[in-house]
Amino acid sequence: MWSMLDLASIWTLLITMPVAVLSIMMMEIAVFLPYNIPSLPSSIVLTGPAFDLAAENTNKMYHGQINVSITYLYNKELMTCDGIAAQSVQRISEYFYRNTTAGTCYATVMSACVDQSGMASIAREFDWLLLNVVGARKSFLQDGVGSPTGIALAGTLQGYATAVLDILADFDWFHASIILEANTTDAPFYRDVGKLLYDSAREAPKFTVELFSLDTTSRQTIKMALDLAKERSRVFIFLCVGKTTVRLLNLAERFGLTNGEYVFVNLHSMQLESYGTTAQFQKNPFDNNLIAFRSLLFITYRPADETSVVLRKLNHDIALRTGAPYNQSYQGGLQPLDSFFIQTSYDLVGLFAKTLIETRERDQVVLCSGQRLARALTNRTFDLATGEMFIDAKRARNLDLNIFAFNTTTGNLQVTGTYEWAKSARLTWSKELLMEWPTKDGRPPPDVPVCGFSGREGACAAQGNIGLQ
Repeated sequence: MWSMLDLASIWTLLITMPVAVLSIMMMEIAVFLPYNIPSLPSSIVLTGPAFDLAAENTNKMYHGQINVSITYLYNKELMTCDGIAAQSVQRISEYFYRNTTAGTCYATVMSACVDQSGMASIAREFDWLLLNVVGARKSFLQDGVGSPTGIALAGTLQGYATAVLDILADFDWFHASIILEANTTDAPFYRDVGKLLYDSAREAPKFTVELFSLDTTSRQTIKMALDLAKERSRVFIFLCVGKTTVRLLNLAERFGLTNGEYVFVNLHSMQLESYGTTAQFQKNPFDNNLIAFRSLLFITYRPADETSVVLRKLNHDIALRTGAPYNQSYQGGLQPLDSFFIQTSYDLVGLFAKTLIETRERDQVVLCSGQRLARALTNRTFDLATGEMFIDAKRARNLDLNIFAFNTTTGNLQVTGTYEWAKSARLTWSKELLMEWPTKDGRPPPDVPVCGFSGREGACAAQGNIGLQ
């Protein structure tokens, strides 16, 4: 039997305990991603291990304050984006009405395989935080179209387009031709970024950009497109997979593109065998003309610094979990955190938990409102296990990029520059690893060659007239 003195002592202890001890916040993340579509790196068989590990580590870190759980809403039988998207609104609605409990804070994670407008409406109606683990389209954050609870954590397509234009402007290159691979069906990234790049350039001062969409399996079509592009610019932006870009570079001499006047830019969302990797551009012992390769800038996502002990352990733990339950593995030296899909999946769990705890400590009450949480996440930098993450005032975390150029000594692409969104001077060039341009003076090619794009302008026009007399 408890005495009155014992009960009084217990009550006194309870009312003087910190709020975090008295009530554990319940937090649940509903993950609406494809289970296993081989062409989609956001599939749960790859991102699931990161979510699971992040939940486990977050519960340990904030033990007694928060309890994180992950719920996967997938149908293994659906193997296409269209099929998954058709069911997305219905499935998330059923989950909300049948499986949610009062007092739990919810967020939902989505990819491109959803009904975008439908999910935005649902998140707005439920007031749930809506987190995107793929490059977000403009509509995701657009007022009146996207949800005010939406946060683009895995970059934006507009961010890639903006970065490319800034890099071109840094070299004073204002004339460019976009060469878009029309026959790439697995990677809409190239198509979507191509349109944004073209539209952004038209609105920017000085820029003149043309877009050529072509079937890259036809050599005749390639030659016709490149001949047209040569009349308009000397900078060619190849929005195509890495293997196609290597093929175009190997054809460059035949098409008259190796006189040192040309620049080739190849952009990828991240390094992936099916997209493009630096390894695909290694010097072939049979290549006797490397001028085109020396004229290349290869731009892609800058992964976390994997030299740290923490990240090495994270990579090991995620890879281990990927193997056993999901039957997946990493090949060719790639690590889990090389993928921004996986890094974002890991980061967002701790980010959600950290923000919930901060708001409760500040307001002395648990606030699960998606709109309030979205406001708390914006215009600030977070220090996470994988590094710093900056989310801007527009609710977007744009991805930092590496810029590679060809090293003739090693025969490999090397990082010669970085583009970092959180820095005031976003573009930084290496002072040690310089680009080896194939020009007479070793400097970058000019925007417009001395004889113009036609080769018959300026001083060359005068020489031509003399020859006709």
